[in-house]
Amino acid sequence: MIKHKLAYLGLLAVFWMVMRLYLFREAAVLFYMLLCFLPLLFLVFRLGAVRMRLSVEIPKQVIKKNEEFCVRLTVRGGGHIPNGPVVVWFWHRNCISEKWNKKKIILDGAGREGYELYARSDYCARYMFRIRRARVYDVFRIFSRRVRVLVDPSLQSGVTVLPEGCEIVDWPVRDNPNVMVESEVYSDTKGGDDVSEIFDIRDYVPGDRFNRIHWKLTSKLDRLMVKEPGLPVDCSVLIFLELSGYDGGISFLKYRDALFCALLSLSERLVAQGQTHYIAWNAADGRNEKYAVTCEEDLYEAIGALLGEPVGHRADNAAAAYLAEYSTDQYTNIFCLLASERPQEEVGVMVELRKSAWLTILLFDGHEEMRTAQKAYPADIDIVYMTPDGAQEEIETAFCRKESWRWQEN
Repeated sequence: MIKHKLAYLGLLAVFWMVMRLYLFREAAVLFYMLLCFLPLLFLVFRLGAVRMRLSVEIPKQVIKKNEEFCVRLTVRGGGHIPNGPVVVWFWHRNCISEKWNKKKIILDGAGREGYELYARSDYCARYMFRIRRARVYDVFRIFSRRVRVLVDPSLQSGVTVLPEGCEIVDWPVRDNPNVMVESEVYSDTKGGDDVSEIFDIRDYVPGDRFNRIHWKLTSKLDRLMVKEPGLPVDCSVLIFLELSGYDGGISFLKYRDALFCALLSLSERLVAQGQTHYIAWNAADGRNEKYAVTCEEDLYEAIGALLGEPVGHRADNAAAAYLAEYSTDQYTNIFCLLASERPQEEVGVMVELRKSAWLTILLFDGHEEMRTAQKAYPADIDIVYMTPDGAQEEIETAFCRKESWRWQEN
């Protein structure tokens, strides 16, 4: 834009010099026409650009790996007054990396065409987008004006590339009579016997216990009202992801995809059978994240948060950090999904702090070290050795029932 202004001033100076030195009447006419052109151009440009908007939307927010997605940018309200181009500074990044990639996009200011940015991902990830700035120029690119950006809500959440799951053949959760769990999650469709949580308040019917009458509400409504206690939902299953094994690179993405494939497959199997469970991991900033999963919406919310995790330093032993914070929690089954070159320390902490829970380790790396260390663990610790390249096929049969499973006091 600066070079166009300089060109205009240079042209104005040339006509002024010709007019002053040679006294050509035509040069004077051209000089004053050129001088009056600038404010006229400014007025026409402001009238044409005052209602201009840039809309940004993502037609499809959730996709599978290798599926194409796009971000659509469209100019609206250009009107009949001609304008120059709309220049958009577009930023995008994969949440695995903290570096934003910048792209300059030039759109037609008349709004006759839009722009669609297409991409695809070989790995499960979450892509975020930002519009840093958008400006419209006049036809001569002398003046510019900021364009208001209409951001669709889809742009805030970005694009989520989901991992590929598979169907688990057997039921992975083992009965555990050694653990009595007090649930923090209550059913929202059925009442129970836990008086610490009220499921509903309804009219009294013959047969209701008198100790459940809500006396304060009864006195207000002048009829007997009864408190219906809540029903605790068994939420004693934990799926823990250990994400601290790698710092980046293709190897990190490969193992990360395998972990997410196992997580999705296992959690979908539990949801399908109505088993409420927790998904937990240690975040890059050191916080312990924990999601209660009761339905598919909860599962995909947890996966979306996981996919948004950047590569960064985590606790040296994330399992220890998590179990230290939630030391009072009781679980019947713990599934630990782990990809680490030296997994012995993480598995050792899980074995020590599992209390009376069944412990199943899905191990994607460090097999040689773990096969040597496994001999020292109790026989009821189940370690499943998996490979990232064959994760989908191996997960399908990973939980086939074994006759050798016997409980050992720890």
